[in-house]
Amino acid sequence: MTRPHNVCRRCAIRHSPKCPEPRWPLQPLLDAIGNQNPHELFNVNGTQLDVYRCNGIGEFTADRWAYKAGLHPAQVWGDAWIEAGLSVVDEQFLKNGWRRAWEATNEKEQAA
Repeated sequence: MTRPHNVCRRCAIRHSPKCPEPRWPLQPLLDAIGNQNPHELFNVNGTQLDVYRCNGIGEFTADRWAYKAGLHPAQVWGDAWIEAGLSVVDEQFLKNGWRRAWEATNEKEQAA
């Protein structure tokens, strides 16, 4: 990730009570690891795993656990993981159809 995990993507400063850490559902990760034992792989007991199933896991934990399973988080959570890494400004620009100048430049070079 390009931004430290304690910097909020909503306010781009630091997490506060108004900016809760995003939670990622655990089930897609459990589905992705197949028959591997999650207790051993992630070093958690049954109670902790049940809590994570109900409440999800934080961004930093999701990233680390996916890598422990030999996966990139985008392989587990798909486009949602990539979109979560966008800053608020980038997200707004993409929703409005704006593209960065270097993308337009690359298209002009390829067309030539």
